[in-house]
Amino acid sequence: MNQTLYAPMATTKKMKNEQKLSIGRKTSDIRPKHEENKVNRKSTPSQISIVGDSMLNNIDEGRLSKRDRRVKVRPFPGANTEDLKHYIKPIATRKPNIIIVHRGTNDLKDNTTTEIIENLLEIKEIVKQISPSTKVILSNIDYT
Repeated sequence: MNQTLYAPMATTKKMKNEQKLSIGRKTSDIRPKHEENKVNRKSTPSQISIVGDSMLNNIDEGRLSKRDRRVKVRPFPGANTEDLKHYIKPIATRKPNIIIVHRGTNDLKDNTTTEIIENLLEIKEIVKQISPSTKVILSNIDYT
């Protein structure tokens, strides 16, 4: 038994308002080509990791995560930029799209600005060696 299904289409005066389609056809078969790509494309959420010291403790990653992005917050209380060079490695191996590094808060009392900058550049290089496609963002801290 050959059953038919009716799907509405854009019409002109010469076309009927409905077109018969075989039951076995997919819904995407009746869509225009430019819409098929949208339907068939699987969107994977962006992976974002926020890494830093205890200033991150109360950040709610659930509130930052949405359907199109997953956010992981990794606070390391007492960590300075020297420590973050070690803590960043396992995070970078997960190959997130973005790593945000909250930097420098615990360095201010013991390190010079030059040392902090050198450590931050090393952190960026470590991430790029492990995961070249990961974007590294350095957050600002208030030096007042």
